[in-house]
Amino acid sequence: MKTKDIHRGAVPAADGNRRPATETTGEAPRRLPKERLRENEELFRSLVDQMTDSLIIIDWEGTIRFANAAALQLVEAAPDTEAVGRSIIEFVAPENLPAVLAGVQRVRSGQKRVKVECGIRTANGGKRWVEAIGTKVRYGGAEGDMVNIRDITGRRQAEDALKASEKRYYELFENMLDGMAHCRMVFDDAGRPVDFVYNLVNSAFGRLTGLKDVVGRRVTEVIPLIREQSPEVLEIYGRVAVTGRPEHFEFLFTPLNIWLSISVYSPDPGSFVAVFENITERKQVEMERERLIGELQQALSEVKTLSGLLPICTSCKKIRNDEGYWERIEKYISDRSGALFSHGLCPECVRKLYPDYSQKK
Repeated sequence: MKTKDIHRGAVPAADGNRRPATETTGEAPRRLPKERLRENEELFRSLVDQMTDSLIIIDWEGTIRFANAAALQLVEAAPDTEAVGRSIIEFVAPENLPAVLAGVQRVRSGQKRVKVECGIRTANGGKRWVEAIGTKVRYGGAEGDMVNIRDITGRRQAEDALKASEKRYYELFENMLDGMAHCRMVFDDAGRPVDFVYNLVNSAFGRLTGLKDVVGRRVTEVIPLIREQSPEVLEIYGRVAVTGRPEHFEFLFTPLNIWLSISVYSPDPGSFVAVFENITERKQVEMERERLIGELQQALSEVKTLSGLLPICTSCKKIRNDEGYWERIEKYISDRSGALFSHGLCPECVRKLYPDYSQKK
């Protein structure tokens, strides 16, 4: 039997039939393991190139030793020669490089499934966000880091947009001139509103009310007498929290002795948002105006009384009042107009009553 017969995969058996060879000699035994290795490598490459996630292998120096098709597409590198053999540092955003290198060191020390989120730079100058999970492996006879990479650019953009939106609204919330408080209503077993908890307040809240450090606390803790002095506030807030119908009201907040104009609505069942303005100065002006109007109306009423028909005595000049009594004209007018009298004599009366004194003058 020749060596080539063994290489062709058949050897004669005792019964004369040919069976597959289990042992070979010569040149053929050296080629079969290489072919099998090449087939395994091709299968491995085919499998990893079909992966949706990117996969790279780097050595402990940070050099890329392997990159699948998804990884090349992620960094916009056409052939693997544009990535393999280059340093991972070239593709990592500078601000995220310390976190990436720290992650590599953790993998090298034996920690499994080390996760890092970072920005990467593409071959065309673009930037993407990825989530990378590293695991220690052997490749090409040496230890390295196999990194599974998932593109999270869309998620990060959405998160960044949400953060930017939250920041804008928080700045608006904090810089409002009106006070605002988001609260959770507390009900008793009978469903009656008995308390509420401050979830969030803006800066104007403390400035307008004088209340500090209220977040997370109950209003009955912050203002102990609110149930007794302002029960209508709890009723209105509770009603809005249950029905969801917004309301607006003004009232004197007795515990703090301030007037408030409040608009309240419910963003979700069981809670409410109160937007309020301290209108104490406005109310004081209004009350002062009402007082002055009342005094003016009273004065006008008294003047009108004096302008009517007055029954007066032709002799003593007393006036008959509304009760039928006669009183001196000075008292009558003073009581009804606030006018004051000073007494004296006119020249004619002086000549009539004191002729001697008048002649001397």
